[in-house]
Amino acid sequence: MNNRNLLNTFGFILALVFSVTLLACATENRTEDLSRTLGTGTGETTLTWSPPKTRIDGAKLDDLAGYKLYYGTSKGNYPNVIEVRNPSVTSYTVKGLSPDTYYFVIKAYDTSGRESDPSNEVSKTVP
Repeated sequence: MNNRNLLNTFGFILALVFSVTLLACATENRTEDLSRTLGTGTGETTLTWSPPKTRIDGAKLDDLAGYKLYYGTSKGNYPNVIEVRNPSVTSYTVKGLSPDTYYFVIKAYDTSGRESDPSNEVSKTVP
């Protein structure tokens, strides 16, 4: 099976939206900081998504390991990656953004490291 067929068998769809609320996820009596300061800018945005439940072939997705948030300042070009290693986390705040337009996609990955196809692209202009 080639890599594309493997991805199609594994794949699932993620919906990515923007939110203005900073959230934290409580796990085992501790709170994780779900934000990351990237630069010296004052802009920030919160990405929120719904976790996938099934693979493209309809099989239950029971080995979801986390997400990778890809972003950049050019449409379709995402040189920066933030990894979220907790599959129950569905929101992440990116801080320290300088004035520009940022484009984001998210991919989920399983315990074997296989990544889904990217979500729809969303953009945010930081004034």
